[in-house]
Amino acid sequence: MTSIVTPPDIKGTAPKTAILTGIKPDMDMLVRSFDAIEKRIPLFMAQIVIPKNNPDICIAGPFMGAPYSVMIMETLIKWGVKKFIFTGWCGSISESLKIGSILIPDSALIDEGVSRHYMFDSSDNNISYPDFNSSEILLKKAEEKGLKPYEGKIWTTDAPYMETPEKVALFRDKGAVAVDMETSAFFYVAKKRGVAASAILVVSDELFTLKWKTGLREEGFKQGRKSVCDLILKICL
Repeated sequence: MTSIVTPPDIKGTAPKTAILTGIKPDMDMLVRSFDAIEKRIPLFMAQIVIPKNNPDICIAGPFMGAPYSVMIMETLIKWGVKKFIFTGWCGSISESLKIGSILIPDSALIDEGVSRHYMFDSSDNNISYPDFNSSEILLKKAEEKGLKPYEGKIWTTDAPYMETPEKVALFRDKGAVAVDMETSAFFYVAKKRGVAASAILVVSDELFTLKWKTGLREEGFKQGRKSVCDLILKICL
């Protein structure tokens, strides 16, 4: 099924891999990690950054929420990108994950609207999955760096201000350990378009006590973000 509205064209040779980052400070950190920048390409309210020393990679973002992330992803797929790594923040709904913990999602519960527009039957049961080979590489490289990432299921929602005690309990009962706003759509659209996608997230806040605890200023959270950026840099280089 072809849409009337299509993603914009991007000129030039497409990189093989795109790092999608939802948060501007993380994007800035990743960009600074490379020695020099070959070009910056505007994309909606975000941008694509191509490092000079590795043109097979691009960094795209920032964005927030499933609709915007998928618009960027669809544009990069049309350009020719075949592999995606998503990095962002998430909220913990499990005592196993504290602020600063690193999560590599092995599946995502769909509680957002974008994925449903790509569904043509109900066989997917409201769950989406990453490319498991890509996720295994993330896990292996993280362990080589001495990190201890958690593998688990994430719940993706469109409505962060409707993360009620009832919904937290519901999705925790379904096996979710964290919540975010992009991952399930990111995985689902990648599968539909025939590209590989994986994700690695840092816990920025805790909800498992049913009281909201933010950790944006905590040292553990800052270290978690740096560790993830260093890990992605190692994988890309």
